[in-house]
Amino acid sequence: MATLAEEQGVPAAAILVEGESQNTIQNIYFSNQIMEQKGWNSAEIVSSPSHLPRAGLILEHYRFQWREHASRWPPEYDWRKLGILYVAEIIETCRLRWFGFSASPFLPLHYAS
Repeated sequence: MATLAEEQGVPAAAILVEGESQNTIQNIYFSNQIMEQKGWNSAEIVSSPSHLPRAGLILEHYRFQWREHASRWPPEYDWRKLGILYVAEIIETCRLRWFGFSASPFLPLHYAS
C-alpha cells in the first residue's frame, strides 16, 4: 500500500506503515495506537469503494475524527471480480449491522453518538 500511495503522489516521508494487523479491525486498532503516540486526532481512510461501508462501522467505535475516500480499482479487475467483492462486502456489512460485532480485544466500546 505504501508503494501505491507513493505512485499516487503521496510523499514517502508522509507515509507511516502499520505492519501488525491481519484484518481491518486490527488495522484500525493498531493505527489508533500509532495516532495516540503521535498526538494525532484525525485520519483519512482510503480503501476500496466496496469496503468503505464496513470500515465505517468499525471506525464508529473510535473517538478520533475520520473521513473516508474511495480508491480506484486496479485496472485488471473485471466486472466479475468487482461483483464478487461487492457482494461479499454487502453480506458482511449487513451481518454486522444486524448482529453486531463479536467481542474482540481490538474493538473498543462503541463511541459514536
